[in-house]
This record gives sequence, C-alpha cells and structure tokens, in this order.
Amino acid sequence: MMPIPEGYFAENVEPIGYHDLDGKPAFKLALQEVNGRWFLYAAHLWHRGWSVLDVTDPAAPELAAYVAGPDNTWTIQIQVAEGKMITALERIAPGWGGVEGKPSSEGFLIWEVSDPTHPRLLGPFRTGSQPTSVAIDPRGKYMYVSNALDSSVSAYVIDLATGTPSAAVNPTGSATNSTDTQPVSIAIDPALGRFVYTANYLGNSVSGFQIDPNAGTLKTTQATPYPSGSKPTALAIVPHGNHSLRGRNTASRRIRQVRAVGAT
Repeated sequence: MMPIPEGYFAENVEPIGYHDLDGKPAFKLALQEVNGRWFLYAAHLWHRGWSVLDVTDPAAPELAAYVAGPDNTWTIQIQVAEGKMITALERIAPGWGGVEGKPSSEGFLIWEVSDPTHPRLLGPFRTGSQPTSVAIDPRGKYMYVSNALDSSVSAYVIDLATGTPSAAVNPTGSATNSTDTQPVSIAIDPALGRFVYTANYLGNSVSGFQIDPNAGTLKTTQATPYPSGSKPTALAIVPHGNHSLRGRNTASRRIRQVRAVGAT
C-alpha cells in the first residue's frame, strides 16, 4: 500500500488509495468488473502505453500490467466495455513530448480484455485524422470516434460476436459527420443511446448528432453546434439524458451544465 502524497486538494471527496503507476502519469481512465474483481485501465500522458490495475481493494490498488504503445504517438484515450478495450492513437500535439518529423501512428486498437490483466490485440483500424476520443452506444452495437484535424466523427458497426468494428456506417468517409472545429472529446447519452455529442476545442462549442438505432448512422440535431465557453475539453452526460456537462480548459478549470443539448 502506497501512502497518499501530501499537497492534494479536494472538495466533498476524500482519497482512500494511491498508486504512482511506476512514474507514468495517467490521463484517461476506464473501469470494468470481472468475476467480482474490479480493474482500472489507465492511458498515459507522457508515456506511450496503458496500465492495468486491480482496484478491488481501493485502498490498496495493485499494478497488474503495462502494455507498451507505438513510439512517438499519443495513447491518451481509452474505453473498456463488455470485455473489449479500445485505445486511440494520434499525433502528439507540439510541445507535448513528441518528435517533429518522426513517424507516428493514427487510428485505434481493439483489445480483448476478458482476461483483464492480459490485453490481447485484435487489430488496428483507421479513422479520420488525429482521432481524440471514442464512445460506444449502450447496446454495444455502434462505435463513434472524434477526429480533431478532420473536424468530424467516424462511425462503425461493431461485430457483436468478436467485438471488432466490422464496417464503417458511413462508407463515403468520416467527413459525412462534420462537427465544429477540432472535436477533442465525444460522449453518448448513457440512458438510451439516442444522441452523440462532441466538445469542440477551437469551435468553442458542442456539436450534437442523433443516432439511428437500426443503422447507427448520424443526423445532426436541431440548431447544432451549441455555444460553450472557451475551449471545451471534455463531456459527461447524466444518466437520465436531459443534461450534459462539458469541461473547460485548464486555464479556467470550470465545468458548465447544458440542459437538453440536442433534444428534438
């Protein structure tokens, strides 16, 4: 058990456990339960890869595995559901540790994680340019990826037998689902999976799409995009589906509530 470092600050919550991840700071997190045990998957900011922790006892998290990612590539986005893990690959933004002119990877990787501490790679898949975030609808049938440089959303059908994307919903290209400028985060309403939203960093807005439940295709919601504060970086949607929360950039460290975004 590692001691909790001094100097943290929190409001209305208390830390109960800590792990230093062998000096690899985490960025995005995902959680799954397997046979009564809980596993946390961490995508790293300054290191190329992903860590797996057993957090069944939250006061004593255990580092179970580290999976190395491709060189000179951001591996900061991750999602886990139904025994599958999706990790995005993107070019590292200038000033964030990448080497300009050196090759990098783009797209996303699908992993089998029914054996939670031994991710097994199923295959890489192409996206638009600089994919930044991944979301899966509640039924596990469709997957959507935000592409920052394309200002678009790529849509995929998931093969329920294998968990892999079997085909693009929009074969004419990801630009079919255009967003405002530079979407950096994507989310699906968790209650019924009716809507997809992106936080658009340079557009200072949120874009909305309605999901066709039978085909997975997207249709823009009424009056999209919706104005936000300066440079939104993240989205979260409350389970009843009537509100979304979008986080602003680190300069302001504020969260704003948007009511009924994209409701039709």
